[in-house]
Amino acid sequence: GVENHRIVELMDVARHFNETDNGSEVLIVDDNSYNTTAIAQLLSQMTVTSQIVFSGQQAVDKVEARIAARTPMYRLVLMDFSMPFMDGIETAKRIVKMVMAHNTRGEHAAQMVRAPFICICTAVAEKDRLKESERVFVHMLVQKPVFRKEMQSILARAGFVDELALQSDGQPMEELV
Repeated sequence: GVENHRIVELMDVARHFNETDNGSEVLIVDDNSYNTTAIAQLLSQMTVTSQIVFSGQQAVDKVEARIAARTPMYRLVLMDFSMPFMDGIETAKRIVKMVMAHNTRGEHAAQMVRAPFICICTAVAEKDRLKESERVFVHMLVQKPVFRKEMQSILARAGFVDELALQSDGQPMEELV
């Protein structure tokens, strides 16, 4: 409806500001420490820096801290769909709404924050749980397991052009999460 249209409009506006100032870090959000470690290791092999948190609330807190400190926003938030207390969709909603609230308060374009690219990793059964109204908050939905090739695709869509240019095509495909 009208609210979704406004959200899309504001997200589009936000994306045009500080594009070059956007950070090059990935925020990994998963309650499973095996998954976070595996993702961080793969990203490290791909010369991408990451931070790990284990809950949706921790992710929201990290994004909020970056907005408050005016430090570069995460380029990508890569998170699990199913987490206790706050799932990936709710976390994505809160992050996007927080960025939008900041941007509507900002008096100068230089204070605008670009929303991070949000990718949710999901099991097959969970994919159908994403309602149409929630799709506006998520840029990409990928099915587990995530392999190196899928990770390269995620990074490309999130704008990691320089990092991907360093990759060689001859690397073995590694299973992840």
